[in-house]
Amino acid sequence: MNGRGVHLPKVESQVTDTGSRMTQETQSHMFEPFFPTKEMNVRLGLTAVYGIVKQSAGQVDVVSRPGKGTVVRVALPLVREDGRLLH
Repeated sequence: MNGRGVHLPKVESQVTDTGSRMTQETQSHMFEPFFPTKEMNVRLGLTAVYGIVKQSAGQVDVVSRPGKGTVVRVALPLVREDGRLLH
């Protein structure tokens, strides 16, 4: 949805794992550069993804549940070849 409440076409990608899950503490810092964890190797990768997605007017959604693993969804707006957003 854009700032005027209009839904824009988007493409969405989802990555899922079946690990034990991330703690709330880890989730609250996972996009910070060099945040060390025992649970996952969070370095610049997620920080770079987050920056690129936000700069492109997209969204990153992370859901992590005990015994169910983690799901990361990235949604980006569709654009035409000339770089303008599709409406």
